[in-house]
Amino acid sequence: MARTSSPLRRTLAVALAATALSLTSCSPPEPVDPVGPAPSAEGAPAEDASPTASAPAAGSGADADVVAQYEAARAAVDLAERTAGGMAFELDDEDGGNWEVRVAVENEEFEVIVDAAGAEVLRSERDDSLDGEDAGRLNGVQIGLSEAIGIAVSEYTGTARLDDADLTTEGDTVAWEIGFADDVEIYLDVLDGRVIRVD
Repeated sequence: MARTSSPLRRTLAVALAATALSLTSCSPPEPVDPVGPAPSAEGAPAEDASPTASAPAAGSGADADVVAQYEAARAAVDLAERTAGGMAFELDDEDGGNWEVRVAVENEEFEVIVDAAGAEVLRSERDDSLDGEDAGRLNGVQIGLSEAIGIAVSEYTGTARLDDADLTTEGDTVAWEIGFADDVEIYLDVLDGRVIRVD
């Protein structure tokens, strides 16, 4: 039995030595470039994620604040009309941030002060008899002030806050004049909301 196992041991020893020699002679793996882009899920290089390569995110804080101010203006007009029971024909962004809304109720004019958020009436009082010129302009109004502000904002390409809005006349056409803090003014036909001009 000892004689038969000796050649087997020698054969195994030679095989192990050959295997060890072949393993040590293998070349090392290719180095990985630690600086290069990592592959994406599809196997393509990942996009450059540096801040300068990406576009600014939409809806930044300032833009969201301005949009909220537009909505607050419309809410202030709606609230003032419900409070006074008439039709708003003038809006002004007061220095304190509140909204001053003038509302026509039959032949009278009411001043309604609404908070900056357009959520609460701070004061409402009869101001005076409605001016004959304002009364005449109001007769043909089909697009209310709140809707007119919405149309103007959708046409406006700037980023400034809403400043004021009122009824005016453009030639023979009665119009809403919607003004922004950057001195842009948008004029809308009170019958159909058509943009007459932008200054």
